[in-house]
Amino acid sequence: MSNNGSIKVITISRQEAINQLQQDITLFERRYECSSDFMVAAVKNGHMKETAEIGVWMNKCRVLARLEGCDRRGLMTGIYRARV
Repeated sequence: MSNNGSIKVITISRQEAINQLQQDITLFERRYECSSDFMVAAVKNGHMKETAEIGVWMNKCRVLARLEGCDRRGLMTGIYRARV
């Protein structure tokens, strides 16, 4: 059987995912020279256009907030502060 066109699935730990998201978000913040919090506020206020790339950045922030708000079993823990 050929692997052409198949999707490769990898497994990483929750912490590895958090670390990668933090690195990705830091790159966006450097590129746009603003924090993620500022970017979200600017998009909501209409001062920054939500391009495809900005949408990816916002989504990474949402995923990071969810992962940071979960315990080791992936269950939500009480109240957590979302970044977006």
